[in-house]
Amino acid sequence: MKIYLLKQTEDGLKITPRYDVYYGHIVIAENEQEARNLICNNPEPYLTVGDEGNRVWKYKKYSKCTEIGEVTYQNMEKRVVLSSFRAG
Repeated sequence: MKIYLLKQTEDGLKITPRYDVYYGHIVIAENEQEARNLICNNPEPYLTVGDEGNRVWKYKKYSKCTEIGEVTYQNMEKRVVLSSFRAG
């Protein structure tokens, strides 16, 4: 599995409110699509999606997904590890 950094692009920032939003996430997943899905389809959505909405994390136009590492521990679960949130 790989480690991904997802953060908003300039286009994403243009459609996002300035508070109560997530600006980025670090995710452990098999691939980019799975990383995006883990954010958008979280069973507790308030932990990964704020007032910016799902589309910011679903579409490449609004967020960039960069592979930043690889998991070496064999039993690591797929999950959102860290999020950057700006409260209002």
